[in-house]
Amino acid sequence: MFAQLVGVVLDNHLLRENAILLEVERRKSEVLAEFIRDVSHEFRTPLSIIQTSLYLLNRTTDSQMRATKSANIERQVQSIDHLITMMTLQAAVDTQSFHNNQVRMSLNALIDIASSAVREAIDEAGHRFELDMCPDDIGLTVHSEYMSVALQQLLLNAVRYTPKGGHILMRARHAHGMARITVADTGVGIPPNMLQRIFARFFRLDTAHTTPGFGLGLSIASRVVEQHGGRIVVESELGLGSTFTVLLPLA
Repeated sequence: MFAQLVGVVLDNHLLRENAILLEVERRKSEVLAEFIRDVSHEFRTPLSIIQTSLYLLNRTTDSQMRATKSANIERQVQSIDHLITMMTLQAAVDTQSFHNNQVRMSLNALIDIASSAVREAIDEAGHRFELDMCPDDIGLTVHSEYMSVALQQLLLNAVRYTPKGGHILMRARHAHGMARITVADTGVGIPPNMLQRIFARFFRLDTAHTTPGFGLGLSIASRVVEQHGGRIVVESELGLGSTFTVLLPLA
């Protein structure tokens, strides 16, 4: 009798394990299908433009039109190359641990490196940029390359969604045992119902894709910060701008 009860318990346990494994595999399949669908969409637009431009390029002798279509093709090739770079970066931050490659560096040095990397993009957009360093500079233990990339993505997001001539602020502070890095803008803002979705890969506020980008920047930034034991907090108001705050543990 006891052996029968044990057998029943084991059978039920195996059934539950199999059910869990099946659910995990089902979710993996859904994620993969969603990823393929999103990637296909992002590639389809530039490839369509390239195809149309090539068609017109081969059917005109007008030098100005040929130059215009050639420039269109070059821009779209660059767009595809950038998409591949972003996807590779997303895969890297998803699959590897940064713990073995972290170094100690100052908070001010980190934000200076990140802001310098995107300063040209900020200037080209005609924004006023303000960098407010931490008065009592502190040390962090980070993977300097990836953390710099994460902060760059937050700044580029501010550039992308702020109308020309806006104001972007990057501030570093030490508060409550954490390093606090703030990126604030005077952009279009984020609807309240979308705040929980903005860190999902390929998610974009601009569903018409009239602004550059692939919806991977915030996903990459969020993953990098999480890998460092931190988090990103977002506050936003439509028409008034957004504030992204990165909270990181001290060294």
